[in-house]
Order: sequence, then structure tokens, then C-alpha cells
Amino acid sequence: MKHRPLIVLAVITASGAAWLCWFFFKQEPDAITPHAVTRQTAQTQAPLTSQPAKPAGPWPEFGTPEFKTMALERGRRWLESRGRDSGSLIAAWDITGEEALLLEAAEKFPNDPRVCLSMIQHAGKDAEAALPWIERLIATEPENPSGHYLKVSALMQQKDRPAALAALRMAVALKGPNNDHLRDRILTVREAALASGAGIREAAQLALVGPLSHTTAYQTFAGASRVLREEIAEAKAVGDQERLVELAGLGMATVAHTAGGSSKSLIDELVGVAVEKAVLLELQGDTEFGTTGRTVAQQLEDLDQRRTRMSEFLEQSTASESIFNDASDAQVAEYTDRFLLHGERSARVWLQEQFPGEEQFPDAR
Repeated sequence: MKHRPLIVLAVITASGAAWLCWFFFKQEPDAITPHAVTRQTAQTQAPLTSQPAKPAGPWPEFGTPEFKTMALERGRRWLESRGRDSGSLIAAWDITGEEALLLEAAEKFPNDPRVCLSMIQHAGKDAEAALPWIERLIATEPENPSGHYLKVSALMQQKDRPAALAALRMAVALKGPNNDHLRDRILTVREAALASGAGIREAAQLALVGPLSHTTAYQTFAGASRVLREEIAEAKAVGDQERLVELAGLGMATVAHTAGGSSKSLIDELVGVAVEKAVLLELQGDTEFGTTGRTVAQQLEDLDQRRTRMSEFLEQSTASESIFNDASDAQVAEYTDRFLLHGERSARVWLQEQFPGEEQFPDAR
């Protein structure tokens, strides 16, 4: 099977990431090179529930009609062995993109959070279609901020800013990390691939590329940024400083949710920096913000330095994508494990260290 290198999974998500970066920074999207998005809460790897099959020969390139046909055929036995449960149906959809599998999951398991998130992603910009699934997600996981942030985005698509602001306040009041269940989906896809005759290398690659093609990452915080920008603009227009401070607090709480808990990808870090900068730019530079005693201008300077380091890291890692072709099957598999357990940056640094002759990544922190 021909795969895009893991380091350039941005082929799947680049358009959404570029739009977000422009939206937050109000500048050219090519100033940042986005990469794969995933949020994980991995601590240990879940055991496989079915035995890997003997590798069944090469697979076509991911996403092609030939790949879809072969994946559906080879995965049928595994799907039936799982009883066509919610996890297996979503994994099969992640791999093949076959809509019938997603709709079957939605009909049988409408209250499974993985199904809810998949239906929200599938609805895309159709807020009317997404909102019932968002409400189900919130009802199923009321302490998970993701559902509330997704509601903010859907309400902003419907131009209902007062309701979106109320939903944002509910989202930031929750202290737990965002959970989009990607870790579970990634592990289930790897199980499905191995059981369907994929080799170790192919299964490791499919485990990332399949679920990441259906992530809700961009939908989650787009609405929050938009409502904050519009509310801040109104508060500035009338000189309402008290409201500005409250809105800035909502922005900083949103930043904490983008970067805290399960957020482990570099694009999550970039989004967090972007949201923070969008809020700080609306405040006076000599304002002391938070409890650190630092001014807004000082914090903006720090943010620009962090963004520069992260961009250099991404540029260097993109230039080094050839190492994936040289990596062994075991190294590619471990990269996926490290991506799950420790995050994207840690995984990239580890893989680079396996090839001492290559230029090492700069510090992106």
C-alpha cells in the first residue's frame, strides 16, 4: 500500500488548518505549516481483541476506489467478529469512508460519543444536521468540553451569537480536558488493519491517517474564536472595559482547553497560540493581564517567539520527511505508539534521533 508519509498527513487537513491560522492571526495562511491533528489521552495501549491476520499482500494507495474496495472486502470478517459494534463500524468508516457504515452506526448506537463525533464531522457546515448529534454528545458526556465547543461553532454558523456566547461560557466552566476519542479510534483502526491482513507498517500508518481524516478538530474551536472576536469588537466600540476583561478571560480559558489535557498535536499548540494572540491583540499593550504581573505587550512578544520556534520545528520536520522511507517497520510502529502516548512533537523528535546523520529538530517550545 502506498501511503503519504506520516509527517505530511497535513494533505488531509491543510485547508482547514490554513483557514484557522488565517482566521486567528489575520494574515497569510502559509505563515504556518500545519500538520496532522489528534488529541489523545493515552496512558497505556489497549490490547487487541482479535488476532492479526497473516499479511495479505500490498494494498492500493489510501483513499482510492481500489483501496476502498479491498479494505471493505478484507475487513468484512473482522467486522463480523466484533458483532458490528459501534467501535468496529466507526473504525471501518475511518478506513474506507463508506457512508453506509457510519449510518448503520448512527442508527444502532446513536448515544455512543464516537458515533456522535463522527456524525458531527460528517455534517460539516450543516449546523442543523450537526446540532442534534452535538446535543446527544453533551447529554452523554456533560463534563466533556468538546461537545459544548462544537455547539458554539454550530450556533455561530446559524448566526445566533447570544446562544453561542452562552454555550462558550458553559464550555470554559468545565475543568476536564477535551476528549474527541481519537485515541480509541486510532487503536481500533490498527486492530482492524492487522486483522484484515495489513502488515505492521501499513497498520501503523492507517491507524493515524484513517481517523485523522475524520477529525472534528477544526470545528471544535472555530466558533469560539469567532464569537470572541465579534464580542470583543463590540465591547471596544463602546469602551466597555469590564466586558473586555471578561471576554479576555473566556479566551484564556479556551486556550487552556486547546493545549491542556489530551491535546498533543502541534496544530493544537498553534491553535492555542493563535487564540491567545487574537484575544491579547484586542487589549491595550500596557495592561497587566492575569496574575503574573506581565503586560499584554510582553505576553505578545513571548507568543511571537513561541510561534517562530514552532514554525521552524515544522519546517525542519517537513524537510526531513524522507526518514519515514528509511525507517524500519518497527520504527514506524513505535512512532505511532509515541504519537499516541506522548504527542506529535515527542514522536517526531524520537524518530529523528534514530537517524543521527540527519539534521536534528530545533526546540519548538
